[in-house]
Amino acid sequence: MKTAIETKNLTVVFRGKWGVQKRAVHNLSLKVSEGSIFGFIGHNGAGKTTTIKILTGLCRPTSGEAEIMGISVNNVAARNKIGFLPENPYFYEYLTAGESLTFYARLRGIPRKDINKRVDELLDEVGLKDAKSRAVKGFSKGMKQRLGLAQAMVHNPEIYILDEPLSGLDPVGRREVREKIIELKKKGSSIFFTSHVLADVEMLCDEVALVSQGELVSFGKIDELINREVISVDIHGEGFEQGCLKKLEKLCKHMVHKDNTVLITVDTEEKAQQAKEILEKGGGTLRAMIPHRENLEDFYVRNSRGV
Repeated sequence: MKTAIETKNLTVVFRGKWGVQKRAVHNLSLKVSEGSIFGFIGHNGAGKTTTIKILTGLCRPTSGEAEIMGISVNNVAARNKIGFLPENPYFYEYLTAGESLTFYARLRGIPRKDINKRVDELLDEVGLKDAKSRAVKGFSKGMKQRLGLAQAMVHNPEIYILDEPLSGLDPVGRREVREKIIELKKKGSSIFFTSHVLADVEMLCDEVALVSQGELVSFGKIDELINREVISVDIHGEGFEQGCLKKLEKLCKHMVHKDNTVLITVDTEEKAQQAKEILEKGGGTLRAMIPHRENLEDFYVRNSRGV
């Protein structure tokens, strides 16, 4: 499979106050497959935004290389292949949505005769068709986010770099943008995006990279990174003898009980079976046993370096 984005030993060092050096990215090497959705995750200050700035040509690395479709990011030809949505997209607030996209279409060199049709298509795709003639000044954060996605799509790029594309959207808007990202992938585009909403990352991405303090911690396919074994079991029981509580306390890592009802959490399936037997021997009724498997959030917490 071809590579859409590649970084090789990427390092960025900023010079701060009093000449103190701050390392934002250190020795970062990544490969993003063409036609995939790639999640780039990490805590605030982990180096995600700096990496994106390098990929989009807004910042030069101290050392190392970055390429878009095999072309150095320092080459204008590489930037022409990218559609970029920043975390906080900025628009001139006295322009309408239609005028804003017309402006970006002209910057991207789209023929004048095609611009009006393209603008209408984009506004319809991101759910802003009825807001075409409204000034951006009156837009909510979610509407600006969708307009930002539309400007990233204006020239039908091969690669999308999206910084928090689902930020500020209501549940319906988030679903629409998720569906749009999937649709872009189906059309052959490659998507590189960051998000703090790890459920969205897990739902959308083929691969993820976790960075912490500027360094790569983990990288790979989600199903290969996440431990899918049961990590805990919630048990709900009622009608038991009070003597059961002491026995259950020895097994569980968390317990809530009120009157004759108990909710406990154990960390293995073996302990869950033991708790079930204790409840049943104590005359209780087992109402539910709910196993929990590791998700991307659990993986993130487990692998983040003390942040």
